[in-house]
Amino acid sequence: MYATTWVVRWRTSKLKYRQKELESEVNSATREIRAQKSEVENKRDEIEAQRDELQSQRDLVMIQKKEITDSINYAQKIQHALLTKEELIRKWIPEYFILFRPKEQVSGDFYYINKVGKNLIIAVADCTGHGVPGAFMSMLGITALEDVIKDRGILSPEKILDGMRDRMLSVFQKRGSNTPKDGLNISLCVIDETAKT
Repeated sequence: MYATTWVVRWRTSKLKYRQKELESEVNSATREIRAQKSEVENKRDEIEAQRDELQSQRDLVMIQKKEITDSINYAQKIQHALLTKEELIRKWIPEYFILFRPKEQVSGDFYYINKVGKNLIIAVADCTGHGVPGAFMSMLGITALEDVIKDRGILSPEKILDGMRDRMLSVFQKRGSNTPKDGLNISLCVIDETAKT
């Protein structure tokens, strides 16, 4: 019986030792799992913070895009307001067409039709630049044309072009920009309806 007791104690001791080993392995695995869980949670929190930051930046970009789009739409209204009204064109030239297809919402191209006395003035211009810079140039060109024709009363085509050139150069020189890339190509025609020239 002594041997049986000894075997039982030895097996019990071995089982207790193995139980402690297993408990130690379980505790070690539990610590490792907890560490991994903590790392995963930290990564999740970091990803969520990045997502929130990206959403915030996206919202900011969308607001800025809307503001820019609204500004460009308003600039388009201003630019179109400077172009000669179709009712006037129809009155002065009953049979006409206008092909005005800007590359962007606002354009560096413009047309100008005006009647001063017996003279019909027609101009078509392509300013340097596209989009907003081109639109500024076209507004400057229309303003210079108006200044020369209406305010100064000049009706000779070459003098109109010279006057426009002087006006635009003075604007750029005041701003410190007199580079040759600033300007426009223009076709200008003054029709004397009485003399038919």
